[in-house]
Amino acid sequence: MVRAPGDRLLRTEEAGDPNGRAVLVLHGMPGAGVFYGPHVADALEKGIRLITYDRPGYGGSTARPGRSVGDCAEDISAIADAFQIDRLAVWGVSGGGPYALASGALLPGRVVAVGTLASPAPYGAPGFDYFAGMEQANIEEIKLMLEDEAAARASLGPEREAMLALQPDQLAERMGSPELAEFLVRGFHAGLAPGGEGWWDDSIAQLRPWGFEVGLMPSMCQCSCGTDGRTRSFPLSTVSGWPKRFRRLMPTSPATTDTQPFFNDTFPNYTAGS
Repeated sequence: MVRAPGDRLLRTEEAGDPNGRAVLVLHGMPGAGVFYGPHVADALEKGIRLITYDRPGYGGSTARPGRSVGDCAEDISAIADAFQIDRLAVWGVSGGGPYALASGALLPGRVVAVGTLASPAPYGAPGFDYFAGMEQANIEEIKLMLEDEAAARASLGPEREAMLALQPDQLAERMGSPELAEFLVRGFHAGLAPGGEGWWDDSIAQLRPWGFEVGLMPSMCQCSCGTDGRTRSFPLSTVSGWPKRFRRLMPTSPATTDTQPFFNDTFPNYTAGS
């Protein structure tokens, strides 16, 4: 456990090479700070120290109601301090993507590279149709959050129960991998075990102002983009005013969680020790 500002606790995990360059992995939404076996094996092979944590309200981490996306910078700083890490790269998957971008924007002296995979876009970003390509049911869910937060939060209860009842074999065919399905379900169950507060806080934070300007991020950044019909991830070229130095890969598979685009491409100099 790591103590964070506000006398909160953050549950952390570590894997890979304990003497390697640090990469902080930010889980999806909902989820928890657990590791996928192939990622750990890849990190060991490449000499990477993997660290992850439960965002506030998930798993073993104290909730932080009303948090913004940018508030994660305080937690990431606390984790880096606790692990005695001066410089690190941050990799965010799906709903963890905005938090990875926040770390690059708000911790420029510490976060040296950022990678995201299928990250949601900022709601209301200029020149970007947030709902394009999204399933109608999910459009309705998001619009309900925007128009009636109380009703939206009440609807989260049955969704949480369904996630807790989900078993890996029910997800394996869709994911194309029993191992990946087991990893995802393990994260759902661990993250939602104490309640749905983390999931709600994530959902609403991503629709409100993020608390930083993505375009001002000084860190090296690569975003792999695509859409699975549930969330709208963003090709950076469609968002006006964002730096051309941001790299873009298009598209990604909905089931992709491979480390290769990030460990081998986004972070090569960092993980090689330069």
